[in-house]
Amino acid sequence: MLRKYICPACKQKTGVDILYGLPTDEAFELAENNLLALGGCCIDLDGPERSCTSCGHEWRIKRRYDGSLILPPLPSWPDEDEPDAGA
Repeated sequence: MLRKYICPACKQKTGVDILYGLPTDEAFELAENNLLALGGCCIDLDGPERSCTSCGHEWRIKRRYDGSLILPPLPSWPDEDEPDAGA
């Protein structure tokens, strides 16, 4: 279920998530019903994450970060020079 957020500019509960990338038909329908905002195909990692459907204000989410971010290990790809273990 999609949530609505309180806009920090107009204080209305009409803020929605912004979707970046190629939207699906469902995403177009959600955007037409003001349940989602389309951010375009170019993904900006520093761009806004939410948009107000009332006043048009866009903002980023403030997250608490305590420095203890643990990233998952990257997958290891077999070297082309090594023989396949399953062969």
